[in-house]
Amino acid sequence: MEKVRRAEIGLTYEGKDITREVSPYVKSLVYRDFAHGKADALEVVFEDRDRLFQGPWMMERGGRLSAEIRALDWFGPGGVQTLRCGMFTVDEVEFSGPPDEVRVKAVSALTTTALRLEKRTRAWENVSLRTIAQDIASGHGLQLFFEGEDVTFKRVDQREESDLSFLKRLCEAHGFQVKVAEEKLILYEGKSFDGKAPAFKVSRGVSWIISYSFRGKSFEVYRACEVRYWDPETKSEKVYRFEPEGAPKVGHVLKVNGRVESLAEAERRARAELRRKNRVELSGEVVMVGYPGILGGLNIELSGFGAYDGVWVVEEAEHRVSSSGYTVRVKIRKVVPY
Repeated sequence: MEKVRRAEIGLTYEGKDITREVSPYVKSLVYRDFAHGKADALEVVFEDRDRLFQGPWMMERGGRLSAEIRALDWFGPGGVQTLRCGMFTVDEVEFSGPPDEVRVKAVSALTTTALRLEKRTRAWENVSLRTIAQDIASGHGLQLFFEGEDVTFKRVDQREESDLSFLKRLCEAHGFQVKVAEEKLILYEGKSFDGKAPAFKVSRGVSWIISYSFRGKSFEVYRACEVRYWDPETKSEKVYRFEPEGAPKVGHVLKVNGRVESLAEAERRARAELRRKNRVELSGEVVMVGYPGILGGLNIELSGFGAYDGVWVVEEAEHRVSSSGYTVRVKIRKVVPY
């Protein structure tokens, strides 16, 4: 008899494997993996007619919860694909009814409360982006993974910001993206990652595509960016204008407030700001039969979608397992060529 593919979940709470006990009560599990700037999230909904999850099995806020999704016989008999979602900290517990159900929401345990919420004020002088990131990573017990051309600053101020918010702001202004995963603080240059080869191909008409939608926008889309900088030779302020090939044909000119200290810094800042603003010019969403290999930050290639063919970046991958089966919803944006 041919085996029917199916998905199972595994749950561990406070170091104990609770899969066998809780599986009959799980209504759904949703894991969200983000490419940049947000903590990965986990949500599990339990049917609670026996009042276990509002009583002896209640998960406490601050508790450690880990999960994995196992796709069995997915690509053929005997095949197993596993997505290890990671370790999470329980952030919210909601109870509702009737019928009684308990919804547990958790955020990546690696993105600690101190990293996300604790506000700091401090300054760095004559420092690089890599050094700042290393200081923050070391302060939170994380390893630093840095890929891209480093950036140097005469002075950088963090004023009443959490470390994650501060680093996200600094990275976005200079063309980098930031993520916390696998006990690492990951910084990578967006342009280099947009240029990576697609991890897989999505063709229109294949049976495992459930739905798709695409949208284009012109509001807050810019054709060029201008940055003021100080020219030490003429001892005057000048304006650098970046208008790349491949930029939108229509739109306003983005003017960055403030002044940078060199032409090289102005060039980098203008490119980064234009990329950041125009990243969402073309965006979309594709819902597919679940596949554990789809994660935020990967590139995918679309074909058969006419004007929307090409390479896209997965900004968010939402893996959902329920009585309806296993699906993955990906939120995507078109790669930026500059």
